[in-house]
Amino acid sequence: EVTSNNWLFVSSTFDGGTNYQGINCYLNGIDDDGFGEKKTNYARMRNKGEIVRFGMYNADSFFDGLIDEVRISNIERSSSWIETSFNTMNAPFSFFSIGPEETSP
Repeated sequence: EVTSNNWLFVSSTFDGGTNYQGINCYLNGIDDDGFGEKKTNYARMRNKGEIVRFGMYNADSFFDGLIDEVRISNIERSSSWIETSFNTMNAPFSFFSIGPEETSP
């Protein structure tokens, strides 16, 4: 759920198919079918040589918040990779621990 004053991890993947299909949206590492815009022919993803914009849908629609970091990959990331990325930022000690420092004799 998107609420005010909450940190969110939002991700999208695109399969780059010839029909511009396969847009998947993730919220806090979980595939969220109800989040974002999905179409069977997403022509906006075509390589048109245009400027990439974040936080802006069109000239009259802007995101009213803060964007901390943007990453772009040239490969489609798996759902497991996206979930692990979220967990490393949100709760890193939930899947690894740090023990006492070792010393040599």
